[in-house]
Amino acid sequence: MSSPNIFPSSSKAFDLDRLLTTLNVSGIQTSNPPLYQVISQLLNAVRAFQNATNTSIAGNSTDITALEGRTYLTVEDETVVLPNSRQLLAGDGIEFDDSVASERTISSDRYPSQLGFTGL
Repeated sequence: MSSPNIFPSSSKAFDLDRLLTTLNVSGIQTSNPPLYQVISQLLNAVRAFQNATNTSIAGNSTDITALEGRTYLTVEDETVVLPNSRQLLAGDGIEFDDSVASERTISSDRYPSQLGFTGL
């Protein structure tokens, strides 16, 4: 007896309904009820995981698309991933300190007038 093809040709995901149908017609339900129960519960757990994953992905997709149009200041050139990003570079005499998480300290070794600020 040949094994049924449980992998659809258009996708790498497997068809859980087809697996469950194959399990039900295999005769294992009557010949080995404990094994049938374990396999059945595993398939149901995989289905629940698939549904939860699909729901999570679907719920996040709108958040991801909403981020595409925003602009970002980045440490490195991130234009490949974030097309609207701009790399923030420290100019002459300016230093960035990113040693504290989620915080940037900007310092300078020059006086304001040397940096082009007037009226200070």
